[in-house]
Amino acid sequence: MSTCRMKMLKWGLAALSAGLCWYCGSDGPDVSSDVTAPPDTVSTPDTGREDTSATPGDTSPDLAPLDTPPPLEDTAPAPQDTATDLEPPPFPWGLPPTEELETPHGYQALRTIIHLHSLYSHDACDNEPVFEDGTFNEACLDDLREALCTTRVDIAMMSEHYSYMADTPDFNELFLHREGDRWILENDRRSANAIPCDNGHEALLMPGLEGSSGRVSPIGLVGHPAGDTPETLRAAYRDSSPEGIALMRAQEAVIAAIHVESQPREWLLETSLDALEIGNLHVLIAPDYRDELGLDLGLAAVAFVEYFTQPDRRPPADLVFLEFHEHLPLYRERWDEILGERMIAGFAGSDAHRNVFPQPMGDGERADSYRRMFKWYANHLLVPEKTPAAAREAFKTGRLYMVFEVLGSPVGFDFHAARGEDMALMGEVIEAQGDYEGVHLRATVPQARIGDAIFPVSADLRLYRVTEEGTTLVAQSDGPLDVQAPGPGRYRLEIDISADHLAPWLTTKPSLLRSYPWIYGNPIEVR
Repeated sequence: MSTCRMKMLKWGLAALSAGLCWYCGSDGPDVSSDVTAPPDTVSTPDTGREDTSATPGDTSPDLAPLDTPPPLEDTAPAPQDTATDLEPPPFPWGLPPTEELETPHGYQALRTIIHLHSLYSHDACDNEPVFEDGTFNEACLDDLREALCTTRVDIAMMSEHYSYMADTPDFNELFLHREGDRWILENDRRSANAIPCDNGHEALLMPGLEGSSGRVSPIGLVGHPAGDTPETLRAAYRDSSPEGIALMRAQEAVIAAIHVESQPREWLLETSLDALEIGNLHVLIAPDYRDELGLDLGLAAVAFVEYFTQPDRRPPADLVFLEFHEHLPLYRERWDEILGERMIAGFAGSDAHRNVFPQPMGDGERADSYRRMFKWYANHLLVPEKTPAAAREAFKTGRLYMVFEVLGSPVGFDFHAARGEDMALMGEVIEAQGDYEGVHLRATVPQARIGDAIFPVSADLRLYRVTEEGTTLVAQSDGPLDVQAPGPGRYRLEIDISADHLAPWLTTKPSLLRSYPWIYGNPIEVR
């Protein structure tokens, strides 16, 4: 590694260490007031690791401050990564409406962000969701609301941190309802907050909590599980026993496990979970987790530094994601371990906090903006209608797929099983009645929509069968799949695509024209 690249890595890691507060399973401060705690009561999150960081305000003497990145005199791109004379078109700022993605079988897709932090997470909003005078960081909330509108997110499923949730006895505050919003009632209870957008879109926001290691994450709550004091609320949210989970489900919660790399394996197998996070954007970026998972420690940090300091020699800022986007095998292994025994939904967690890199990138927007991260990690729920109840049911069932939409929004995606006139979608079961060869598993090759343009893609479809004996690759194709089921099991689909369709925006770094994960489909059970 060159001396300059080592300097860049040190600077990038320092920046991440200073700003990154997406610590796995962090409950945050355990404050006792009955109102949201101001930042001066916030302590360092419990990461489950030995705390070797400096005290607040300390700076390591050998690390450059965040506003003085190292020089890049010896980091010129390789010859294949030089700019051409052609000016690429502007990269789209937002995402297309999901109504235009040609979802089959009478369902509509809801673009859904799951695992999301805002004013009720102690480490969100640059670690200052609440100011010293007790007022909320409304500018940070405005950024979130604007991002939901720009990227046309249909459902935002929050996962606030335990400490602030437990110290907010009035559950209605967690909907982040503001003037002009619309309450959505179901069974005479407030079920979601509808946020209107200037572009005609409407985003639904639903409260939820991120549980730490060995604790569940109730997502899509309509009320606190028990109690109306900080003491009883803390106890309720930390109770992952069958009785505690029942109280959460009584409040309509989908019971999820977040940050599976830090959850005990036996706990994942034994707990009554509805859904499992099988990808997390934080893990792709944070050096400590990359190191734990055997990934290149500083890959993401160096990439961000390069895009900060050489924006004219790098692709559009949103595409920095391609520098570190890859499969996370541990997540899929944990998923398959449970699928070997029973069905469980998988989802992609954005884990957005807006607290990592406040520095602007080449497009003028901060690196970790909500808008940018919503394009990187998302889920599409398949629902008959856009309601909170339908979203929860699709999430819990597993009628959804995970998609990394900066590569393009999939148009015409379909994965289902059929036996005669019987059909099962993702998350559902089809009965073979002993005739497994009569069951066909079918998948399309969707097109990729970037802005108003639709591109054919070069795809790699892989169909996996998961049983108690393990996971096997059943079929692999660069075209549509139509495969006879070889036997009972739970079948899931992965699609990787080449970034060739992004070539107009990758002229300054054509080495990024390679294959990336694009879609993870939820399983279909054949029995």
